[in-house]
Amino acid sequence: MTKNNIELIKNFIKNDSQNLLINQVNEEIGCFYEMAIKEISKRLNVKIYKNEELDEDRSNDLFSEKKIYFYNTTNSRQIEKISNMISQNIILTDYKNYKKLLKKFVSINGYEFKNDLRYFLNNFYDIYDDELINYCISTPYLMFSEVSKYKLNSKNYIADILVKEERNFILSIRKEIFKSKNSANDLKKLFLKLKSEVNYKKFNFLVY
Repeated sequence: MTKNNIELIKNFIKNDSQNLLINQVNEEIGCFYEMAIKEISKRLNVKIYKNEELDEDRSNDLFSEKKIYFYNTTNSRQIEKISNMISQNIILTDYKNYKKLLKKFVSINGYEFKNDLRYFLNNFYDIYDDELINYCISTPYLMFSEVSKYKLNSKNYIADILVKEERNFILSIRKEIFKSKNSANDLKKLFLKLKSEVNYKKFNFLVY
C-alpha cells in the first residue's frame, strides 16, 4: 500500500534520503506543503534552511547537526545542481519538472494535497472538524492561521468564509438603510432596517 505523502515527508526528514521533489501545482498548495514541512521538521528537531546559495560547500555538515535545505524553483538547471549537492534537499517545483524527474527522487504529487491536508490535520493536530478541514482545502495557504483560531476556541470556531458572508449580510442591510435615509419617504421601513441590524448583531457571537 502506498504511504500517505505526509508520512513520506516525515520519513524523509527522519532518514537520510538525499532529495525530495514536490509538485506544488500552484503557490497556494505549495504554501501548504512548505508549512507542513516546517511543522514536521520542528517536531523532529531538524533545521530547515530555505533557498541557500547553490555554490555553498556543505561537506562539513555530514558530521554536524542534521540540516535539510529547502528550495522553490522551476529552473531545471538549478534543480540538477541542487540534486548533485552533498546535502539533503527538498525541492518544490512545477508539474513539468516533477513529471520529468519523479523517478529519480522521492516524489510527491501536489494534486493529492486534499488527502494530505486532511491527513495532516487529523494526525498532527487531532482535528476532525469538517468545516475547518473543508475551508483549509479551499484556502490551503491559510491552514495554520485557521488551526490557531480553532485551538483558541474550537467550540465557537467559524471559518473566515462564513465570517465574510455574515459581514456581507450586514453590509447589505446598511446599503438598504442608506437608500432609505436618502429617500426619506418611509420612516417605518428605515426603522425596521435599523432594528434588523441591531438584532442580527445581538444574536451573533461575533463582535463587529
